Amino acid sequence: MEIESFGSSKTEMSVSYTTHWQPNIEFIRFLSIKFPKLNFELKYCEPLNELAGIFTIKHGEEELIELPVTTIYFARNDDDSGYKFIKSENDAYDFDDYEELDIVGYDWQKAILEYGFCEEDIKNWKKLKRFFEEKFKN
Repeated sequence: MEIESFGSSKTEMSVSYTTHWQPNIEFIRFLSIKFPKLNFELKYCEPLNELAGIFTIKHGEEELIELPVTTIYFARNDDDSGYKFIKSENDAYDFDDYEELDIVGYDWQKAILEYGFCEEDIKNWKKLKRFFEEKFKN
């Protein structure tokens, strides 16, 4: 496990970290036993294994909510100023260098903003928007 960042307020503490291949639910259970007065929430996403969800322990009660996950790929050539949508999950693509966007819970608009993409950055924005609207109908 590699800790990436800490954050805290008067009532909450957050820790962002990376694990390999799956969420560490057993570790969260262990922490809840060691600190029974605290509530724990683990948000996780592992797109290669199509795992995403929220695991909580509050007052000894556990809840696991599994969420759908989709991975969308973008590419940008050195001479190109905008990203191009190149594939979704199992579609074919011909680029060696690409960036991926993991969409958890099908909230694609939030995911686009979190990754810093915007209409000006994506060359085929209208095509991508139509794709999202069809795939993730509200």
